[in-house]
This record gives sequence, C-alpha cells and structure tokens, in this order.
Amino acid sequence: MASVKEILESNIKPIVLDFSEVRFFESDKRIYRSFLTVNSLDLGVLGYAQYRFVARRTKVGNHLVRRHFEKLFRLMPSLIESHPEIECFTVPVYARLLAESELASMLVDMISLYPEVPSGKICVELSADILYEDLLAASEKIDELRGLGVKVAICEVGDMFCPVFRLAEIKFDYAFMDSYSTASLAGDERDRIAGSLVKYLHYLNVPVVAPGLNSEAKISGAKAVGADGYTTEAAESELFMGGDMT
Repeated sequence: MASVKEILESNIKPIVLDFSEVRFFESDKRIYRSFLTVNSLDLGVLGYAQYRFVARRTKVGNHLVRRHFEKLFRLMPSLIESHPEIECFTVPVYARLLAESELASMLVDMISLYPEVPSGKICVELSADILYEDLLAASEKIDELRGLGVKVAICEVGDMFCPVFRLAEIKFDYAFMDSYSTASLAGDERDRIAGSLVKYLHYLNVPVVAPGLNSEAKISGAKAVGADGYTTEAAESELFMGGDMT
C-alpha cells in the first residue's frame, strides 16, 4: 500500500469531479451530471461506476456523497458566474441516505454554508432501486428534498425488471434511462423497449435522458423514440478546469 509520503509526492489529486453534459435535441437547456472520481496509487482510477455498488452498502458511501456535495458547492459560485445558462448539476446519491433522512441533512448543511448557491441548481439522482422500497415513505422524503428547492432525478429507469408504473407515485424532475433500454436504441427492439418507456415517462410529464451513448446510431435512435436528450460515455471536465477541482 502506498505511503502518505508517496501519495503527496505523486501530485495526484486523490478526489476530483468529472462532468458529463446532457445534450438536448430540441432545447438549448444545459444540464451537467457530476461524478466523484477517486485516484489511488494502489488501485488506479476509480470512477463512480467502479465503487458505487460497494459504497452504497457502507458508511464510506455516506462520506463520499458528503465530500461530493462539499466539492460541488464550493465550485458552484465560479461555475454559475462563468456558465449562468446551466440549469443544474446532478449528484448521484444512495437510496439509503434518503431513507435515513441523512441526505436532507447534508443538503441543509450545504445550503447553509453556501447561501450564494441557488438550491435549484442542484439535482440529486436517485436510483430506480427506490421503486422496490416503501414508496409512500420514499415519496415523503423526496417531497422533503424538493421542499428545499433542489431537483430530483430518477436514474437507471427501465431495466427488464423495473416496476416503472410505480414512478407515478412520486414527483421528480428528470429520468435517466437504464443501460438495458439504451442498448435497444440501435436495434430492432428500439420502439418496443426504449420507445414505450419514453412514452410513459412523457405521460408523467418527465423529460427523459438516454445516458452513456457510444455510437451515432444510438444517438439517432434516442431522438427517434422521442428522448429529450442524451449523454456520451466520455467525461467532459475541461470546461471547468478553471475552478477548484481538488
């Protein structure tokens, strides 16, 4: 295991923010998803996709989410000044934090510490895993977050087992499709899988984003089924490199 001295001398920033722009087809709206990336001399680069499944089951995940909020809120004043047109920045969080009310507590702390940051510029991303929980309790917690002024997105919507009709029981602002649905965008099942999901979410008046698209065929497919926007696989941090990324 690397020593503290080796880590300090490496000049590696241990934790940084990466961003991915949501590109809309029929709108000038701009949203950025933010992700915490951990750089380790021992383990290399750990992106959110690598550590999330372990982190969501432990208290380490709580600390990472709080650190994510701290870094983003600290950076927000400069981001808002240089890019006022960006509607909001998303932060992935774990359903356990919602159930324990710790998420609301974190946000209250951040809003108090950074009153210059409009709460509406923050959008928390909750996994569709919450659809398997007590939705009445989850809905009340989500309403509590929205009462603080923050936006709420549900991500990973539309895997083959996802109870999507339960989405009608909660209020949220954006939906991010699951990889099962986005995988269909370039194939014969596009309209049946992704298309039907988009139609249902639009029935709920929720904009739909197809994330992590890796081909022009999938991007064209997302537009064809009526998705509102998409992201690509590449992180796009260069736009924000003038800020404090530490």
